[in-house]
Amino acid sequence: MKTILGCILLSAFWFHPLALAQVSHGTIGVMYYSQDKIIMAADSRVLVIRDSIGKRVPPDDTACKITALDNQIVFIAANITSHQEARISPVEPWTAIGDIREVYKALSVTGQKRTWVGAVANKWGEVESKRLLTLYEFEPSLVIDSVRNGVLTVAFIGGIDVPGYLIAFQVEVGFDKTKTPPIQYQVSPVWCASRIGPYCGIGNPDVVEEYRNLRSQKAVMEMFSWLSGKAFSKTFGPEDIDIIKAIRLVDLTIGRHKEIADDKSVADVGGKIDALELTRDGKVRWFARKENCE
Repeated sequence: MKTILGCILLSAFWFHPLALAQVSHGTIGVMYYSQDKIIMAADSRVLVIRDSIGKRVPPDDTACKITALDNQIVFIAANITSHQEARISPVEPWTAIGDIREVYKALSVTGQKRTWVGAVANKWGEVESKRLLTLYEFEPSLVIDSVRNGVLTVAFIGGIDVPGYLIAFQVEVGFDKTKTPPIQYQVSPVWCASRIGPYCGIGNPDVVEEYRNLRSQKAVMEMFSWLSGKAFSKTFGPEDIDIIKAIRLVDLTIGRHKEIADDKSVADVGGKIDALELTRDGKVRWFARKENCE
């Protein structure tokens, strides 16, 4: 009798709706990468795939997706960016930004100089893949539903590798049922050359790809407005142009997603745009930042 009762209680725990995991996803992230500076810009919207009772909730437009670490490393993540705490969920809560801060803190005490940024990128990829594997064990359908083009989580990580030298990596945590384990990560150097400058996109990059490669009449007209200076306010100086272009690419993506969304209020991207710049001399400048972001 005790055994039967124990099985019933265990079953109630695993299938109780409050045990459902909560993960947030979304983002359009843009990076400008040259040997003079790294710029990152992102929207503020995350969508909770489902809440603790299995329902969709309104989008959160206060998310912080960019961070800078000691004027050495800048970071932006997209797709699954957090697991929120549920009352009975066996999976601990985490955020992509929280994990990159912990990774940076742990590795900074090693005194490593060369390949420093690559080491941080690799360790973050390892941490996120383990996080998602744990989530997959308890909520496989939720993880599978979160896959976008084979990817669960993706990030740009850039910074000063040695004094005066900037480097950037893309970290992808992918899902493939044919592999063991099915969730693995890969780190690759970033090369952002395009017809409008060294801009790359992650998360929902289709619009960025359209404009950076001039694949439409709209993109061509946008480039002409950039060249003529008509796209930029006279209140901005020449040092601001590259970061304003990054913000503009995020804004164009937000606009496009509003156009195509069935429900404008729950488009995949939206909210205010945060943007920062890291220069090769180790200076970080926040051009736009919400008050709740560090």
